[in-house]
Amino acid sequence: MENNFYTNSQGLKICFRKSWSEVRDETRPLIIFQSGLVCSDQHSTRLALFLIDQGFDVLFHDYRGHYFSDGKENISHITFENIKNDQIELFNFLNIKKCILVGHSMGVNIALELAWAKPEIVESVVLISGTVLPVKDIMFNSMMMELLFPYLKLANQTYHDLFNKIWKYSPHNPLIVKMVQNGGFNSSKVSIKYVEEYIHKLTELGPDIFFQLFNELSRHDILARMEQIKCPALVIGGDQDKVIPWYLQNLISEKLKNSELYLVKNGSHVPHVDFPEFVQDRILAFLKRIKP
Repeated sequence: MENNFYTNSQGLKICFRKSWSEVRDETRPLIIFQSGLVCSDQHSTRLALFLIDQGFDVLFHDYRGHYFSDGKENISHITFENIKNDQIELFNFLNIKKCILVGHSMGVNIALELAWAKPEIVESVVLISGTVLPVKDIMFNSMMMELLFPYLKLANQTYHDLFNKIWKYSPHNPLIVKMVQNGGFNSSKVSIKYVEEYIHKLTELGPDIFFQLFNELSRHDILARMEQIKCPALVIGGDQDKVIPWYLQNLISEKLKNSELYLVKNGSHVPHVDFPEFVQDRILAFLKRIKP
């Protein structure tokens, strides 16, 4: 899928990629993917290709400040509120009347914001490995990030050039690559090469965007509004997720009135990458059940 652009109300060019050419056949359901924290399309590409084969249209986009979209010069403006509004403007630009959202990790927060703000457009959501509690309080199932984050942020501000250099060259550090593979993936299912590609894409964005969006994740207040979200939801998590503990998926499912939960045995923070066939089949069954 090639890059396309629209200009939002703030004058930023926002990049998107779509599976259809000119005029969309509106009899085909549309799925819009919401990426995780400083993530690319990588984790969802296989799922997207599967869904296209099953008769769905798919849409990817780069959040403001990410990859091919404008906004990198105003890091403080990369907020959940602005990202949500950018997508609402994208709905208008592409004349999207109905859609299904698939969010992973931080993309769960964006998907929930859109489902709450635009219930007339968002028909259903698939939420993978997300949290609606402050991420610094639960990440790695400990308070470690609560303690470490201020020091990491200070180090980035004080030694910005050095911090950026370390960040940039992390894909070439075998120790970092192995730590990410063991911490974020099922290492018996996901190759080192895949993890290297993931880290390489992540480092294209730089640490400033990471710290900005980590703050957004830590102060997001969607929990109080979740009971207002009525659309069908499939909540997916890995029972071996070391990044976001699996019990958070229980919480999300409990707070959404019309949801079902699927925990993937031996699944990590990216269960749809660890066990793509199982997750694809479950998502397809869910989508067929709610919209034949």
